[in-house]
Amino acid sequence: GAGPWHDRVWATVERFFEGYLEGITEWVLMPYALPLENLSAWWVQLVAESLGKEARDGTRRGFTPIRAVGPVDQHSQLQRWMAGPRNLGVIVLTVEAEAAAERLDPPAGCPYPRLRDLQGGAILRAQAEGTAEALQGAGVPTLRWSLPAVTEAELGAFMMAWQWIVGLLGFALELDPFDQPAVEDGKKRTFAKLGLV
Repeated sequence: GAGPWHDRVWATVERFFEGYLEGITEWVLMPYALPLENLSAWWVQLVAESLGKEARDGTRRGFTPIRAVGPVDQHSQLQRWMAGPRNLGVIVLTVEAEAAAERLDPPAGCPYPRLRDLQGGAILRAQAEGTAEALQGAGVPTLRWSLPAVTEAELGAFMMAWQWIVGLLGFALELDPFDQPAVEDGKKRTFAKLGLV
């Protein structure tokens, strides 16, 4: 109940678990900031390794994490997310801090001359908000997270929050979130093929 994400951790655990019971087995983390692309790769590894397992009763459970970067992937994947199978949720991750000022210079004949009056950060915020609203309007489970800034402390808090979320989800799904036996099997087979064992 404390820390920068105190109320978000349990709410996210509940949303993922409720979604799982409703058939939501895929989740996308979509940051609207290119410096967070590697964070989404870390998140995919955390969720996949920790929550894709066989439960005590022998059933296979878990989530498929999907990595996306808002400005790059929203156009190519949004169609599937909104109009495809209803087994997916999206986490829209934004950064509150203003980026350095930049001048936009639209090409001649651009149908949107007002672009020259906007900063890149304003465009990113509009993309994130528009995408989140469209997803929610289509009935896609959508969570919004915002980092105050891209700093070590904020990234560390986000990563710690997700480690808590994943650990609690593992217990809710009756999985052990702290091992990865299938990955270890692949490593052993790889070493054997290389003649290292």
